[in-house]
Amino acid sequence: MDFWVVYNLNLKATEGIEPDLTFLLDIEPEVGLARIKRGYDRLERAGLKFHKRVNQGYLEVAKAYPWRFVVIDATKSIKEIQEEIFCATMERLEKAGISKKVDTTGGAAIRGGE
Repeated sequence: MDFWVVYNLNLKATEGIEPDLTFLLDIEPEVGLARIKRGYDRLERAGLKFHKRVNQGYLEVAKAYPWRFVVIDATKSIKEIQEEIFCATMERLEKAGISKKVDTTGGAAIRGGE
């Protein structure tokens, strides 16, 4: 089934509700599948051709909606990926007029910037 058909069916099912921000952790399917340390589930057994189509489909959606997607190279370290996600989230919150203030106990409070 065409990826855009699935995407549009999802839009209809959610009545057009979409996230404001989506992180796409992009990795070549061969590399991603090689990282699996437990047995494969049904989707993981679907084959490399399937995974390449899904990967390409998500990249097409990200390209079509660049204001909503942040594509991250998932071959980076966990720490680097966390940093990219944190920075992109903070940037988006600041643009929306929402700021983050970290208290002295290490907790975080989010407040509107009106």
